[in-house]
Amino acid sequence: MGCGGDGFVKDGYAAMNTTQVWQAIVWSLLYPGEDYVHVKAVNVNEGGLTITWRLRTNHDPLKGRVLNDVEKLGEEELLAFTFTAVLGDGYADVEELKINGRVYDEAVIAIAMSGEKFKRWEPLLEKLKGMGFNWGSVPINNSVINVRFYSGNAINLARAMINVLPPILKDILDALGFDKWVRIKRIAEMEVKFRRGEMRITVTGYGFTVHVQKGTVELEHWMKSDVEVDEVIKALKAVYGNGLQARVNTRKSGKYRVVTIPMHVFERYEDIKAQVVKVLCRKLERVKDERKKQIITKHLRRLTPTKGAVAVEHPNRESTQANPGNQNL
Repeated sequence: MGCGGDGFVKDGYAAMNTTQVWQAIVWSLLYPGEDYVHVKAVNVNEGGLTITWRLRTNHDPLKGRVLNDVEKLGEEELLAFTFTAVLGDGYADVEELKINGRVYDEAVIAIAMSGEKFKRWEPLLEKLKGMGFNWGSVPINNSVINVRFYSGNAINLARAMINVLPPILKDILDALGFDKWVRIKRIAEMEVKFRRGEMRITVTGYGFTVHVQKGTVELEHWMKSDVEVDEVIKALKAVYGNGLQARVNTRKSGKYRVVTIPMHVFERYEDIKAQVVKVLCRKLERVKDERKKQIITKHLRRLTPTKGAVAVEHPNRESTQANPGNQNL
């Protein structure tokens, strides 16, 4: 199949049963030429009238052709096919994500499939990964696997899928205005806040999240036990001496412990500062809110007083300086 509904192959040709008018329209765009339509069933109940349409085309099924020739697909064809899969058997929405007590909006695009189907899809999914759209597989039960794109990967995938659609198809989808298309567009319009791990740096082998506030930047490492806290502090002391260790704050936050390194401490250490600058530059490139841009710009100018203006004014220009703290977006 390829665009939703109950898809199957009849006499070697693509066919579909659907109750959704938008699926019938998209089907006709995917399979131009002669298509056959008849009413398979009419369901009348107190809630209204539901018509099940059966469509059949004289074309071979797209899905079989695509999955058998993944290596021959160009990027636009691959994205277009992924889009039809998301419209059909997929899921797209913005979910609430809680991290260390904070609530974030997380974009999610997912496609559910059987284990056998997943094996056929793997080459296609790996090609998507090679294009920069990372995904994860989550078993739902013994027979169904959910392939999920999260956060920045979902946002970038939504944008890429929409960008390859012909203008007339986008106009038709806008006119139909069905929920899944609206949600995909909403995801595409989201700000890429982070991909998992992109807001983290490594200090003495431990991952610290770069937390940007209006007045400062803090590095946070969250743990569940005081033993872990002692290990982190000892590691910091071993590498950076008592100066840094004395300025690490440990506080309880629910069931977690948090080791915090404030900006006035880490800015004294070039290796830490360079990593933070890279994270802030990436964040500056993606943020859309003007107030947030000003806050990040202020912090960058403080951390790179001689080169900060270059990083801010030309975020896409790569620096030729050896110092990693001067690398731009």
